[in-house]
Amino acid sequence: MNATTANETAVLCAAVVDSFADRYMVWIRVVQILISIAVVPPALLSCLCIIRAGAVHINMRILLVNLFISVVLANLGVAVIAIYHLVAFIMHQNEEQLCDLMAISATSCARVNALNNYAGLTTVIGLSALAAERIYATVCFKTYESTRKLQIGIGLTIAQWLISFPTLPIRPTSDQRYPVCQGVLSRPRDMFSFMGAMLAVELFSLFIFVALVFANEKKIKQYKENAVLQRLSARYQLKENVNTTKLMIPISVVSCIVFCLSLFALLFLVHDLPRSVELTEESAKVMTDFARWMELIRLAAPLSTIAFCAAVLYSPHIRHAAKLLLKIDRWPGGRPIQVYDVAIEAEHTKNVYFEALRKQWGAA
Repeated sequence: MNATTANETAVLCAAVVDSFADRYMVWIRVVQILISIAVVPPALLSCLCIIRAGAVHINMRILLVNLFISVVLANLGVAVIAIYHLVAFIMHQNEEQLCDLMAISATSCARVNALNNYAGLTTVIGLSALAAERIYATVCFKTYESTRKLQIGIGLTIAQWLISFPTLPIRPTSDQRYPVCQGVLSRPRDMFSFMGAMLAVELFSLFIFVALVFANEKKIKQYKENAVLQRLSARYQLKENVNTTKLMIPISVVSCIVFCLSLFALLFLVHDLPRSVELTEESAKVMTDFARWMELIRLAAPLSTIAFCAAVLYSPHIRHAAKLLLKIDRWPGGRPIQVYDVAIEAEHTKNVYFEALRKQWGAA
């Protein structure tokens, strides 16, 4: 669209006022603020547990912590968006002022959404980075668990933040105003293609995690038939590959679901809007209806964070670290947290096995 005409301004402001008539857009912002902020402490606590889980490979810990940092930033981004709109609604004194505060330009909208968009894309790339690290761990399982190879974890971490950098609104995009602050409205078809590509990346990462679990379990069965190798650390390393890769599957599934929901909303609500649509009452209604769904879908970010925190507890080493950090022996339901023996055994056998393994492969 070009410069907003007087008629379009009237339609624009009417759409803004109507979108807040039932207070749905107010209450959804309140819920977003409460939930997105509430999940930050558990996510940060998960980071501490991951850092303290020494039996998990250092690169896996680096990438998991990095993933949780991006998730925390995404939640803070949701809170920033919600706080802006809630404060704007509270401060407005008349309908004209409400229109000015809510129907901001595409450039200003991109800046409001910048943190959420940047962190969200970094989370997607972070899952791909973890898949790449797990591939390397599977291929080099004979020596990977006994070596640090920090350059892998650090390199993948730096890469994912740099790849996401172009999403930041450094340059102005457009002065066009829309009745709601949704970045996809300026180019819905382009955004649909982009979201589809991101979903494909997510699904591919999920496929990699599942395939690696089967590949490592197959190797475990093969190594159990060899009495010499069974006595060394190959079995331990393969079991660690299975355990650490398995915990990524539910995280990847949740992320795929979030992208699917967003794609469905784009497909059925605004995908048919042309790039330069004239703002009419009909098109404005389509945009505000889309915004109502997208603000509900935005709650998937904090809810998926809860799923991420629960998923990492699949690892006995991280559960053990959480138990020591929180100084608790039982789950809230009263069931004991039985992770001590597993984690201690892993720590104890790790050093014993690796020296024998190095000697064996060195002599081969």
